Amino acid sequence: SSGRYVDWKTAIKYIDYVNVMTYDMGAAPDGHNSPLHKSSRFTHRSWDESIEAHVSAGVPKDRQVMGIPFYGKAEKNPSEASKLFEYSVKYYEIAEILEKGTYKGKSLARAVKRQWEPTSMVPFLVDDTGKNVLSYDDPESVEAKGLYVKDKGLLGGPLSCGCPSCTERFAAEGVDLEAVRKEWEARGDDFLSVSAYTPENGFVFSNPVAADFFKAKGHVVSGAVSALADSLHTRGLLVGMDLYAPFMAPFVGQDYSILAEHADFLKPMLYRKTDAPAGMGFEYELLKKAAPGAAGYPEFEMDLPFLESQLEALSGSPCPVYPGIEVNYRAGIAATSPDYIMESLDAVRRHHLPGAVLSWNVMEAPNAHLACLGKNPEAR
Repeated sequence: SSGRYVDWKTAIKYIDYVNVMTYDMGAAPDGHNSPLHKSSRFTHRSWDESIEAHVSAGVPKDRQVMGIPFYGKAEKNPSEASKLFEYSVKYYEIAEILEKGTYKGKSLARAVKRQWEPTSMVPFLVDDTGKNVLSYDDPESVEAKGLYVKDKGLLGGPLSCGCPSCTERFAAEGVDLEAVRKEWEARGDDFLSVSAYTPENGFVFSNPVAADFFKAKGHVVSGAVSALADSLHTRGLLVGMDLYAPFMAPFVGQDYSILAEHADFLKPMLYRKTDAPAGMGFEYELLKKAAPGAAGYPEFEMDLPFLESQLEALSGSPCPVYPGIEVNYRAGIAATSPDYIMESLDAVRRHHLPGAVLSWNVMEAPNAHLACLGKNPEAR
């Protein structure tokens, strides 16, 4: 994260972007794994400093991709008496700590609670003495970092990339990325406003520049993925593609009509109960939060009719489609049930799809969520 050790002024001529490791920058008790800004509590390197260090070294902001850690850092070499956690703590373990007061299935020796550092914009856990025992990121800090990336003009947002390779590929689609960038800067969030939505045709962008950009993005991104799939086929491999739900796919360059011609099967992530990445409602709310000034986005209930609308949009695919239906359960994150699972699978069958993918980890799914499948032979 320091920007040192590499001659970036020379290297940047040959690379499209730089992944900046804005994590492992500190640990409990005195530091934080990934602070957005310096503060009186966390005085070591921050995202701010890393970005400016790379700019000074020769990496433009729009060529920097910032890293967000999905794990926490505790004290590195604590005494046995003070030790609560291993040095690196996985995100699902942090959820266990917060939800159950346990770590790796065992009760904590001391109670801990979450605190928020408002300047660094990150959470951390303190014990009953007020000592920082674990620094980490959570949905609140990840959202702050996403907005920061947007505000700072870092690589991300609707343009995703403006490197020479992307510029050339978009130009072949009749889209000038510099003109798109200027339109985005001039319009702000309104650039993403839509005038209509139907399950068959998706969102209709109000701004013709935005409409042309997202259409071209689908061609560019899906064309590149298709070329990779074709290469894998020459090696005798089968290719399955894990995709966003049809209504969200255009925002990330996933054109189903192109991808289906090059995949052996598609797996759209139709997660209605997942309040986490890949969940349909979760991703849609993130989109709206990222551009609060964009107009025209309807409210969607993640109910059975909405699932039916997404399944209908998948009809006519030239390759098999196996929708992803979540069967795992986690309080506050994936509030699934046997009834929900059977309702979803019944909808898949009504649309005459060949099957479904039970996501994410069947080995960790509650027994009741799997036992319900045996009650209906058609569901297996």
